[in-house]
Amino acid sequence: MFLEKNIDKILILRSLFNKMIKKLLKKAVPGLAGLALSLGGCAGDMKMKPFIGPSIDFQSVTQDYKIIKVPEKSRYVPIHPDDGYARESNNGPIPNDTVELPKLEEIRFLKGGIQTDIGDVRFDIYGDLSYRLEDTTESEWDNIHRRNYTNYPGTETRGVGAALTYYKAEYGDDIIPGIKAEVHLPVKDDFYLMLGAGYRKYNIDVIKGWDRWNALQRWKTEKLGEVEEKSIYFGIEILSGEKKNINLHLRGGANFNDIDAGEAEFKNNPTYFIGGGAAFRF
Repeated sequence: MFLEKNIDKILILRSLFNKMIKKLLKKAVPGLAGLALSLGGCAGDMKMKPFIGPSIDFQSVTQDYKIIKVPEKSRYVPIHPDDGYARESNNGPIPNDTVELPKLEEIRFLKGGIQTDIGDVRFDIYGDLSYRLEDTTESEWDNIHRRNYTNYPGTETRGVGAALTYYKAEYGDDIIPGIKAEVHLPVKDDFYLMLGAGYRKYNIDVIKGWDRWNALQRWKTEKLGEVEEKSIYFGIEILSGEKKNINLHLRGGANFNDIDAGEAEFKNNPTYFIGGGAAFRF
């Protein structure tokens, strides 16, 4: 009852919140650069150099995406070609239901960009690549929605010898590129505090197919939406090596996402992540 009466106010507040975050992130890179200049002192102490290097950097999002509306055309799967005995009148769109995606877990494995040293303060702006990991705790049968078109048409009942259509959602990209800007503030010796902001895009797909003979068979993959992810985070870093080109780091932060969902509808709340690992720079 409260939500129904205040839905307009809630939508207005959400819109204002998203605009505030967008403005904050637009100012993040010049803001971090200004912070580096002010903390580093005179611009005459500035040194710039390019870098590239491998990393083993694990990251996990602590809150998952949910799709609360999947368009009817994305929920329709025709009768399997080998099931010619099934009547077309028994088939139809799979009922809509909330669809959960697996956790977005990944390893950042390569980064490259420009390192700027301003006194003892370091400012980095770089691109990186991450590899999306498969969720080993999830089986192919998790988070799927089905519809029987043979012995119990219109239901999710499988039965003996039944054939069903199904759909589920997953991330559409195995390799996700991004861009980051970070300020590294010295605390003691080789120990630093890190402040950063990031931006990247990736797709969310719907997978459609058949559940026959106790096995899933994919038919088609369709793009359901595109996530535009903007992140802010903080962390710690320890440098090592003669040239201080090896670092160990730990970070945590929040993602603020815009989703181009087309006819779909997502539950779009901020997501939170933790990550860390080691990196080497040439």
